[in-house]
Amino acid sequence: MFENCLKLGIVYKDTWEIALNQIRTLIDTKDTVDDKLTSQKIGAIETIQYSVKQWMHSDLPTKTTSKILFLGSSKASEAWIPVLKPQISKYGVDIRWSGKHAAIWISRKIKDASEYLKFYEELKKYPIPESCLLLLENCEGKDKLFFEKIAKLAFSPNKVLPIWNPLWPFAKKFEYLTSIQQTIYGVFQFYYNGLEEFMNS
Repeated sequence: MFENCLKLGIVYKDTWEIALNQIRTLIDTKDTVDDKLTSQKIGAIETIQYSVKQWMHSDLPTKTTSKILFLGSSKASEAWIPVLKPQISKYGVDIRWSGKHAAIWISRKIKDASEYLKFYEELKKYPIPESCLLLLENCEGKDKLFFEKIAKLAFSPNKVLPIWNPLWPFAKKFEYLTSIQQTIYGVFQFYYNGLEEFMNS
């Protein structure tokens, strides 16, 4: 799978810690044909994690020789994102890499409830942590209408949700859950469709 035993430095934002844990789990295990994770070690990549603060307040940016993956848009990645080659862009998740650097970040919110449902169906194909899933399979009648109202608020282009609306707390939680789902989705997309190419380039 990978030509040599390589090191991958992962620079992450605090809000992307769940994505950090997910990609480290994927790299430290080997997936089977049915995409279920086992405890079999790949033994090809050693991951090293750095918070944005650790990365920015050290000489790592100039001295590190390992491949670097930035999780989330931050001060650590803002100089790299514009110059990296676009590779994958789906459901508001952008993934770029070239040379020794790669980045995964959310470039936009999900547009509406319709796009979210398509995104959710694709998300479920991966072994996503249960805490990141939202069960919509039996969402019908009043529940479906409730979801659509919440989604309309959560995916509003306005940066500030109307706090006077009684659905606001639900929409805010849903907006946060969706952003977490996007980060996890980006990790799986990179792991299955980009990691090998990036590490061997």
